[in-house]
Amino acid sequence: MKRFRVAIVDDEIDILDNLKTLLEEEGLYETECFSEPSVAFESLKLNPPDVLITDISMPGMGGLELLGALRERVPDLPVIVVSGYLDLPNVTKALRLGATDVVEKPFREEKLLEILALAARVGQARRQVVDILRLTQTDDSNKVLSELQIAQKLLMTRVF
Repeated sequence: MKRFRVAIVDDEIDILDNLKTLLEEEGLYETECFSEPSVAFESLKLNPPDVLITDISMPGMGGLELLGALRERVPDLPVIVVSGYLDLPNVTKALRLGATDVVEKPFREEKLLEILALAARVGQARRQVVDILRLTQTDDSNKVLSELQIAQKLLMTRVF
């Protein structure tokens, strides 16, 4: 089974260590951890992961700024935003920037794993479909891509 690459960006080292351990014990994920968003951006824009998990509030470049900057380079990257304090403006901005989900800290591990599994598989399927459509260049390509965008929007609006 394919192991998904997950990048984790959080200025709290304990959070990075705990998430790394949790995900790698699942056996489905390889992790890359960053405590500085600007360093993460430089690395991830060249070698994007399958999924990004980022905190919102960090010194310097925040998680939403990171999401926005990466979105320009990697438009289909599934991103899970986490925060110790969620407010409506930040949640709205994260979703408008295309975050797959927004999760409040402290989070239940099983719920985060569920969200991550869904985000990883949807991202993988989307990349596969886009690759196939690019190779085939059929008239139906735009229709399929449109349906995929609708599915992504539905994914973003689901309630847990």
